[in-house]
Amino acid sequence: MGGSVVTLTRFMNSMVGRLARVFLGLVLVAIGLRAGGGGGYAVAAVGLLPIALGASGHCLLEAVSGSARRAMRQ
Repeated sequence: MGGSVVTLTRFMNSMVGRLARVFLGLVLVAIGLRAGGGGGYAVAAVGLLPIALGASGHCLLEAVSGSARRAMRQ
């Protein structure tokens, strides 16, 4: 299982993975704004996270799996 997480984080940190996250975020923002209301705006707000992380080159999965690996070693 650890190898698949590493493979996924490598992909997510590649240019294609970063562009995919930005695209997914834009789709979520568009869907949320089109839906409107509280739920729609919440979806749009959540869509900002993959946009920001993809644009900055950070990966939330990497941060979470890194802390999980550190906990397993102790």
